[in-house]
Parts: sequence; C-alpha cells; structure tokens
Amino acid sequence: MDKKNIYIIISLTGISVLLGSFAIVLFARVQNTLNQVMVLEDNIGKYEKQQKADGRRLVELEKRVENMKNKLDYYADIPKNPLYEDYKKRVGALIGKDFSKI
Repeated sequence: MDKKNIYIIISLTGISVLLGSFAIVLFARVQNTLNQVMVLEDNIGKYEKQQKADGRRLVELEKRVENMKNKLDYYADIPKNPLYEDYKKRVGALIGKDFSKI
C-alpha cells in the first residue's frame, strides 16, 4: 500500500467515525423528543378527563342554581299569610317583654 491509499483509508475512517457520532447524537435527540411527546400526550389525556369532569360539575351546579332561583321566584310570589305575620308580631312582643325583665 502506498502513502496515498493509507491517507484515503484514514480519512474515510475519520469520516465514518464522525458520521457515526452524528448518528448517535441524532438518535438520542429523536428518542428524547419521542419521550417528551409521550409525556405530553399522557398529560393532555389527563387534562381532557379533568375538563370533562369539571364540565359535568358545572352543568350540575347550573341546574342547582336554576332550581334555587325557581324556588325563590315561587316563594316571592306567594302572598304573606296574615296569621303568620300576626304570630311573628306577638312572639316578638313576648320576647321583648321577657328580655326587658332580664
């Protein structure tokens, strides 16, 4: 083998080692990116489940608020019972008398 062929072999070997190193680094980066994608997909799945659960809770709360509003409207429309109002006045007066004695 002459000197020229030896230089060519050494050069090709160096280029092969360099390309191999690049391939290893590239593979590691691709693997890391794939791992991050899997973690992100898992987190997105968890967030979607939480969002659905929160949506169901929100709908339930809206129903309860609407129900309470309807009850409030119903009771606001009922005329006051005069007997009840008289009873409240008398009980208040008795409490006032007893309280003043104390």
